[in-house]
Amino acid sequence: MLKVRTGLRWVVILGILLLPACGGHPPKPFSSETIPTEAIAEITEIANRPVWIRLLNTDSEAIGTLGKKIKIGESIRTEGNALVQISLKSGTLIRMEGNSNLTIYADGKIAVTKGEILVWVPPQPNITAKITLNGAIATVKNATVYINSAQIVQILNLEGTTEVLPTGAETPTLVKAGQNLEIKFEDKKGIKNSHKILSTKDLKTKFAKIKLLSGFNSKIGSQDAIAINLQIPISPTDSIIPINRPAKNPPSKPANPEPTYYQEPYPYYERRAEPVRSEPVRNPEPQISQPVNQDLPPDPVQPELDEPPQPSQPEEPQP
Repeated sequence: MLKVRTGLRWVVILGILLLPACGGHPPKPFSSETIPTEAIAEITEIANRPVWIRLLNTDSEAIGTLGKKIKIGESIRTEGNALVQISLKSGTLIRMEGNSNLTIYADGKIAVTKGEILVWVPPQPNITAKITLNGAIATVKNATVYINSAQIVQILNLEGTTEVLPTGAETPTLVKAGQNLEIKFEDKKGIKNSHKILSTKDLKTKFAKIKLLSGFNSKIGSQDAIAINLQIPISPTDSIIPINRPAKNPPSKPANPEPTYYQEPYPYYERRAEPVRSEPVRNPEPQISQPVNQDLPPDPVQPELDEPPQPSQPEEPQP
C-alpha cells in the first residue's frame, strides 16, 4: 500500500513539471515597450532655422539644437532658408538646405524624401553612404555629392566618383567630379536617365545660390579641393545666425499710438483745429528782498588839541 501511494505522488509531481511543456504560450515580459536605440548622429552646426527632429516611435517633433543626438530611424526636417549640418558616427557628413526631409538608418543608409542635401564621405576604406532617392540609389564612397530630390532627381558629383543605380536599371552609372546626372520618370514603362557635364560657368552660377558649401562656419574635408579643381569660389558668408540664438523680435507698437486724421483724397472732411489749452496764469510770488549789508564809513577822527597854556603871574620883585 505504501508503494502505491509513493508511486502516485511521483506521477503527480511529474505531471506538474511537464504541464507548461504540453501547450500554452511562454510567459510575457514585464514590459513590451520598445527599447530606445543608441544615437547614430549629432547636429554639429546650425546656420539658419527652423530645424525639426521627428522622434522615434512618435508623431511629435522636437526643435533641433546644437549637439542634439539623432537615433536610428529618426527624421530631420528643415523649412524655409534653414541650413543644418549633421555628423554621423562613421565620419560621414550631411548638410541640408531649405525644405528638406531625410531619415538616418544603420549601416550608413540615408533615405531622402525631398529637398537639397550635400553628402561628404571621408577617404577611409570602410565608410560608405547609401542614399535612397525617388527612383535611384546613390552609393557614395570617398566622394562629395550634391543631391536635389525634386520631380527630376539631380545628382551633381563635386569630388571623387559616385555610383548611381536607377530603379529598373541593371548596371549602375558612374558620375565623376563635375558631372551632373538627371533622373526623371517618363511613364510606367521605366525611367529615363541622362547625365551631362556642367561647365565651370554653370557651376559658379549654380553654387552662387546654394549655401551648402559657403553658408556654414566650418568646412568639409574636400571643400578646398572642390574650389581648386572645379574653380568654384567658396567663402564663408556673413549672414549667419549665431548658434542657438533666436532672431530678434520686431519692435512692439506703442500701447496708445497717436491718432491719425484723414487727409487727401478726402477734401470734404476738414479736421477741426484742436483748441489750444492754455494753463492758468499764476501771479508771480513776491520776492522778499534781503537788506544789503553795506559797510558804513568810519567815524571821523577828531584831532587831538593841546591844553591851553595857563596864565602865568608876574614875579614879585625881591626887596
